[in-house]
Amino acid sequence: MDLNNQIIEAAQEGNVENIYNLLSDDRHILEGFDSMPFVDTPLHISVEEGRVFFSLEIANLKPSFARKLNKNGLSPIHTASSKGNLEIVRGLLSIDSSLCRVKGKGMMTPLHFATIERKIDVMGELISTCSQTMEDLTVEHKTALHLSVENEDFGSFEFLLVKLQQLQKEELVNWEDNDGNTVLHLATSRLQLQMVKFLLEDFSGRKKVNLNVKNKNGNTALQELLLLQSNEVSRDIENILSHHEATSIFSEMKKSFAKKRDFFKYRKGIDPPGEVRNAILVVVTLIATATFQVGINFPGGVWQDDFNPDYSTLNSTTLASQKPHVAGTSILATRSLLIFYLILVYNTLAFLLSIVLFFYLTKQFPARFGLILALYGMLLTYSTSLSSIAPPGRLSTLLCAAYQRTDRDDAIASQGRYIYFQP
Repeated sequence: MDLNNQIIEAAQEGNVENIYNLLSDDRHILEGFDSMPFVDTPLHISVEEGRVFFSLEIANLKPSFARKLNKNGLSPIHTASSKGNLEIVRGLLSIDSSLCRVKGKGMMTPLHFATIERKIDVMGELISTCSQTMEDLTVEHKTALHLSVENEDFGSFEFLLVKLQQLQKEELVNWEDNDGNTVLHLATSRLQLQMVKFLLEDFSGRKKVNLNVKNKNGNTALQELLLLQSNEVSRDIENILSHHEATSIFSEMKKSFAKKRDFFKYRKGIDPPGEVRNAILVVVTLIATATFQVGINFPGGVWQDDFNPDYSTLNSTTLASQKPHVAGTSILATRSLLIFYLILVYNTLAFLLSIVLFFYLTKQFPARFGLILALYGMLLTYSTSLSSIAPPGRLSTLLCAAYQRTDRDDAIASQGRYIYFQP
């Protein structure tokens, strides 16, 4: 029997001593396997046979064997994961933790094989050693989560979702495969009610599940469901999706509004102070301009004529429709003095504050002296305009209710008399 066959036999039997005996005869006996592509090394063979100690011994002697792919496109850790041999998987990872991301057939990692074969204990070992393996994609852009749904294995599906939540990788539930399908698309199209319910109702990261993702057919998960023949399970899934899709749309609207709101928010330490000052200066200028316009063009306009009636000759109806006024004074002040003064006070306050801010923001500006003179001119114009449109005296005083009794044959009549006191 040649040496190669002896090595293979030792690997099948898990005989460590025989390997060392063979090495003593030929120290290069294992090198031949390294030089051959896609070959079953002694490590592949021992893993296939479940020989734990032999496998770890060979992996320690020849670490390169642990990464080598055989004719089936599998490394030893792929085989161990697929068979659920936790001891071998754990031992190989202790020698080289990066083995958990070795790509084999179809660009599949050990986690993909363990998921397909429903080896949850091995899945846990691989993820705890290297959490990034949950992000690994097959040649068809499928995650382990996609494969668990395609395999219709709720145990693996639930286990992976819990791990996603623990590792704060919930966004993986929205990752799409080559056909644009998320795990929700796959679970829905396969009528996996338990998976859909857990994903949207029991999963702690359910708020991050996007129900509105469209696959390459242009369909959301709900639209894919509606293409299937209706039955009791499909109707239950439809009810769940319909409820959460409506909630999701409302949530997306809130998020969109929040993003737009945050776009305009000042970001301390990020936005340049110069740009912020210029933006505030523009706003202050607009406020000053608007309030100045109100001051010189007061709402309601002004009277165009004088009206100071002879109260002894006018009846109450005429006086009620034509109150005394002076040309150039505010019509609003005549109609409602309270509203006039409220507008005046609020507008003046806004105008003065804008002027103060303008002074503050233009410190060390060139030609600031001329700017200050212009602002004082605006202030004088504003105050003069207000003094000219204000009523010439205090609020009109109403005096009425004069009743006279005539003789017995006449009806009782009332005559209102209004007296306007000039200051």
